[in-house]
Amino acid sequence: MSPRPVREIDSWTIARHASAIGRIRLLEIEDPKEPVRFYRVENLAGQWLGYIDDSGRVYKYEPFEQREKFCGVYPMQEGVAHLFDDGQAVEIVGSPGTAAANARKKADQKER
Repeated sequence: MSPRPVREIDSWTIARHASAIGRIRLLEIEDPKEPVRFYRVENLAGQWLGYIDDSGRVYKYEPFEQREKFCGVYPMQEGVAHLFDDGQAVEIVGSPGTAAANARKKADQKER
């Protein structure tokens, strides 16, 4: 295990009732085998609430726990709402799914 570079590919605002409540950041770990992409969900203070992988698996960070908690598989918007703990719907300004697909296409084109 060695440190690997991580870069931000894109980010979106999470809103509720037209007010921002957090951010989603699409991050990529530069792994020698293949890049690893995931969506980190943060509140407005920049605290990490959890992350969502490309398969829709949602993981929540728990205070004082060494490992994140697996919460289930959800569509992006529901998974993000789940990480905020209050069950209220959220709006994602932009489209993370589209950006991830575009990032994958760009990476595939570079390899060719």
